[in-house]
Amino acid sequence: MRKLYYLFLCFVSVSLSVAGVWKETFDNGMPKGWEPIVGKWKVGKKALTETSGEPYSKIMFGDVAWKDYSIAVDVTVGKGKHPCNCVGLLVRADEKGENGYRFWIRTDQHMGQVSRWVNNKYEHLKTPIPPQAESGKTYRLKVVAKGKNFQFFLDDKLLFEGEDKPQPRFQPSGRIGFICHETNPYLDNLVIEGDQIPSLPVKLVGKVAAYWGQIKVSTLAFSQD
Repeated sequence: MRKLYYLFLCFVSVSLSVAGVWKETFDNGMPKGWEPIVGKWKVGKKALTETSGEPYSKIMFGDVAWKDYSIAVDVTVGKGKHPCNCVGLLVRADEKGENGYRFWIRTDQHMGQVSRWVNNKYEHLKTPIPPQAESGKTYRLKVVAKGKNFQFFLDDKLLFEGEDKPQPRFQPSGRIGFICHETNPYLDNLVIEGDQIPSLPVKLVGKVAAYWGQIKVSTLAFSQD
């Protein structure tokens, strides 16, 4: 009986955890761990935004050791000095975002683009990728990186899937980041998932907390049998 109850407790403990999921809503200002590389980044309107309009503005987050993961974020396209209003994600990037992979959307004829980022210069893997973005609209960007396979989504629709080659420089792991070019986008509701991604603590509230207390009491009772 005792063994069965301990197995039940293990099941409950696992079901109440959130393993490998990191969420950020930027509701409480600039969170810790974000590193601006280029540009001036701040939290405004409860979202992350870039205010300087500098070329290829970047902000980085996470660990260069992260390998297989997915990242998704809401992007509200800005309207800046450059007609592309380019904004998007860096994945599997190095410390300063100089090497890795870039997926961004644009308001000009180039639409969406998937690129390899090598020594701070891009090499396109796929361009253009419809649809053409519009300033002021919000889109959900998502990238899934697993081994050498990459999937790129816009509003839950798969736009492009490909397998990268080892040359000139394949990135097996890396940080995540946001990148934009001479524009002022807003980014919100970030979700990163993967085995290496740190978990957020789960707060037990209401009936769940009470039920957890009952389980602990019952466990003590059974342990005396």
